[in-house]
Amino acid sequence: MCELFGICSSAKVRPDRYFNVFRQRGQELPEGEGNPDGWGIALYPDGKATQVIKEHIPAAASKLSEFVSTYEHLCSRIFVAHIRRASRGVVTYSNTHPFSRELRGRDYAFAHNGTIRNIRRFPLGRHRPVGKTDSEYLFCHLLNYIEDRGICDWAEKDLLDFWKILIGINRRPTKDLNKPNKLNLLLTDGETLIAYTDFFGNGTLSRLILRVNGEVLAGGRKLPACSQIMENNEESICIVATRPVSCDKLWTSMEPGELCAFRDGVQVFSSGKAAAR
Repeated sequence: MCELFGICSSAKVRPDRYFNVFRQRGQELPEGEGNPDGWGIALYPDGKATQVIKEHIPAAASKLSEFVSTYEHLCSRIFVAHIRRASRGVVTYSNTHPFSRELRGRDYAFAHNGTIRNIRRFPLGRHRPVGKTDSEYLFCHLLNYIEDRGICDWAEKDLLDFWKILIGINRRPTKDLNKPNKLNLLLTDGETLIAYTDFFGNGTLSRLILRVNGEVLAGGRKLPACSQIMENNEESICIVATRPVSCDKLWTSMEPGELCAFRDGVQVFSSGKAAAR
């Protein structure tokens, strides 16, 4: 099963040990388990343009992924990463996540875990997939929706409407009722990180939100920051992953079909809370 990993922080940080744990899952395991078919990570070094680093080889065996986990100058407030188990599309660079496109002067990055059946029935706009995955096709379809709606700053109404679109795609009937669409994703424009987890519970996402006072986390560990965080200046960091990438007890599972949005290291939206209103 593919796995997702994302960070949203109020200050620039390195992916550091969290990504190192994550990348170790990118390997072949007995009985067809594991995620050996590629890895990638997207970040925003200057807060605007996306830098995507990826390979179509196992992350655990990649010297590049090891370098990424330790390189002190690889800094960003937002990261989106993926390790792949190929289900649609062969193992090539063009089929490797994350994918990136420019829209309205912003670079979007996207990664997906799951399978969307009959994906070619979904309309496309000016964005077209380069590879052969249902994931990239879905990304292009969603960009078409975002462009048509004129979404720029992801206000609460935009997020609520986007959640309804994803729920509709997720629950769309398939020929085999025992094989529904599977949809877990991370999407970002460099400012807002959006996470959605499958309505049917096919794969989950967990989140960890940590408050930072100075450079020390609540658990007493150092924050892998790129620049000195001012003393007594509270910062925060949100981490989203298919499976927890640390031993923190504060990890919580997202509810099936839930969409969350994070900005500046804080959760700013949950579809569950919005729907309740």
